[in-house]
Amino acid sequence: MGRGSEGRVPAGRAPEVHFPGLNGLRFVAALAVIVTHVELLKGQLGHANSWQNPAIQGAGVLGVYLFFVLSGFLITYLLLTEKQVVGRIGIKKFYIRRICRIWPLYYLLTFAAFFLLPRITFLHVPSWQAHLQNGFTVKLLLFIGMLPNLANAMYPAVPHASQTWSIGVEEQFYLFWPWLLSYSRNTLRAMIVVSLGILAIKAIVLLMLAPHPDSRPLFVLKEFVAMSKLECMSIGGMSAWALYHKRSAVLNAVYARGTQLAAFALIPLLIFFTPDFLENGSHILYSVCFAVIILNVATNERSLLRLNGRVIDYLGRISYGLYMYHVVAVVFVLKVVAMTIAPSGLLFNLLVYSGAVALTVAVAALSYHFFERPFLELKRNFQPALPRVDALSR
Repeated sequence: MGRGSEGRVPAGRAPEVHFPGLNGLRFVAALAVIVTHVELLKGQLGHANSWQNPAIQGAGVLGVYLFFVLSGFLITYLLLTEKQVVGRIGIKKFYIRRICRIWPLYYLLTFAAFFLLPRITFLHVPSWQAHLQNGFTVKLLLFIGMLPNLANAMYPAVPHASQTWSIGVEEQFYLFWPWLLSYSRNTLRAMIVVSLGILAIKAIVLLMLAPHPDSRPLFVLKEFVAMSKLECMSIGGMSAWALYHKRSAVLNAVYARGTQLAAFALIPLLIFFTPDFLENGSHILYSVCFAVIILNVATNERSLLRLNGRVIDYLGRISYGLYMYHVVAVVFVLKVVAMTIAPSGLLFNLLVYSGAVALTVAVAALSYHFFERPFLELKRNFQPALPRVDALSR
């Protein structure tokens, strides 16, 4: 979420809730995904890679989980504030804001991935390109219907657009979350009940699949349910509830140095040593760790992690573009660098990583200023007048 104006708000503009440091976390999440996909694409293009390293594979997954928890936290805090200050949640305006922020770039990339990029041979990833026509019409309709995660469950990934599965998950979360917050009398209880219901559905699907491992419909259902990490966002929502209602017992525990250290230590432990019985539930533990980190970065002046600064704040503001464009940038840089030097070794990796990040940032910045900004300006017209939050709480 962008930083609001300082001082008096111009006419027609609503002030924005802003938590220092969260844009920095957005950039960290996007960078983690880029690192994972660099190694994945090196392997897809036949180069030496570290894709099998658990830390590399885990980085991208954790980046997406962090995005989910951040989204749940921010959306919930905003909606709770709106409900208190305005007296109700303007659900229609909420959806208009989401459309203005998410849809333009999402549909631009969808159009490019289905119709433009396949015509540019230099950007092809052969192992992915071979499957593009498999279920083409169905995949296109699913992407148009904001169901890229279902398309990923049913078919091989669409080249350059596989990362959009998480956008689908977030949009599906938005379908019910504002209604839940708007009409529930006990918000926390409603969030807990919904989260437990989601987990129960997932458990039922796994139990259904066990006796029928070869059932294609059940396999697709399992993959779709596995990708729908709605509970990650609900954990972010519950942490926002604790902050908004100033639950000091919870916040003091979260702000404790030992809790912060435990959150940072648990993440690598889970990456390398997740026991089998936690395989389908480790994302919940990751999400709790991220909720602790988010609350500290955003609201605790004694946070062990500080991510303030103009550069990282800016990179966080363009992180949606970083996430959406990076696959195209990585493929382009990999092919250019591989044409100039041997595709292995330290120099190759330095050039690939620096080039991929630089190109992704450049494209995302251009997109933000010349394509996304008009929609963001339109989005501001539908924001409620909320009190500005821009200082650490302790």
